[in-house]
Amino acid sequence: MLRGCLPALVAGLVGMPLTRSGVVWLLLRLGAGFCSAMIFVIAVGSLLGHLRDHPPHLPGWAFGGVGAGIALSAGG
Repeated sequence: MLRGCLPALVAGLVGMPLTRSGVVWLLLRLGAGFCSAMIFVIAVGSLLGHLRDHPPHLPGWAFGGVGAGIALSAGG
């Protein structure tokens, strides 16, 4: 699933500025959003699996990084 979603996400993001059709743009955005969500879910599962025997605060750093990225991209 991850190997399929990564190139599909890139293709969707590249295709969005190249179209003038609102319907095509919305479909590309929907596909990119779905693929992005799947990548995040897979990454979280992998992260939690790898950090199982480590201190419990470490996953917080990973999620905090995602939150910081979202906050910084909001432009404030």
